[in-house]
Amino acid sequence: MQPFAKLPEVPRSSDVLIEVAFSRGGKKAASVRGTGPRIERERRKEIARIRTIRAYLRRRLRAIYLGYPRLDQLHPFLQGSHGCPHRGK
Repeated sequence: MQPFAKLPEVPRSSDVLIEVAFSRGGKKAASVRGTGPRIERERRKEIARIRTIRAYLRRRLRAIYLGYPRLDQLHPFLQGSHGCPHRGK
């Protein structure tokens, strides 16, 4: 079985992840409605924004992390010099 056949897509920079997360957070905050004092409405909006950003980043980073095979799961040939006694000399 080829362990690298289904690797997850990794963004070229962290800026891409941040931009998407903040965009989703902004949309979520804009959709929050409610009554009550303005400070409470703004508070609920910011909480929704932060939770959305956190959930997106957590989900994407976790998918990237878990999508790559662990070194100990690879065939010894693919491990390269890992475990070689002369490594680093």
